[in-house]
Amino acid sequence: MRRTTVSVMLFLFVIAGGAAEVQAGKGWNSQLPAGRPIRPRVLPYDDQMKAVICTNRPVPPNWIIVGIQNSPACNGLGKNAWVIQRLPNYPGADMIICGNQPIPPGWAAIESVRTVYCGHGVNGIRIRKM
Repeated sequence: MRRTTVSVMLFLFVIAGGAAEVQAGKGWNSQLPAGRPIRPRVLPYDDQMKAVICTNRPVPPNWIIVGIQNSPACNGLGKNAWVIQRLPNYPGADMIICGNQPIPPGWAAIESVRTVYCGHGVNGIRIRKM
């Protein structure tokens, strides 16, 4: 019984010491600056200005499709939802949109691009606000 208690206390001590190192920036992630959030991937749209709608719904005015994904909230299987983003309203704004839609008024197509967010192949368009 005493050996088990000592083993458990030693185990907890080691875990607490490791947690203190990680919090202080000295553990396994010491190459990252302290306080900087870790993002699993970089998205082609601003997280604060995006929404997901089903593909059978119309895109609201001043919004544009920037990705396609699966959503359990929508009917059907596969890519059944659009990721939409609000269009910025300042000159020189640059963004990549899916090529399955017209260029919005006041914007110009800059180039065709490949993007994994809109399917396969050359499927995106880089646009710029004029």
